[in-house]
Amino acid sequence: MIINNSGVAIRISINNIRIAGRNTQGVTLIKVPKDDVIKSIARISNI
Repeated sequence: MIINNSGVAIRISINNIRIAGRNTQGVTLIKVPKDDVIKSIARISNI
C-alpha cells in the first residue's frame, strides 16, 4: 500500500509488478504531482 500526502491510497499486488531487465529505468507504481510527496509505504499480508 502506498499513501501520498494528499491522502490518496494505492494498493498494489506484488504479482502485478512486472520483472524489469537490467537496462530498464524501473517500474512506476504511482505518479505523484510536483507539490505532493509519498507519506507512507506499508506491506499488507494476505489473510
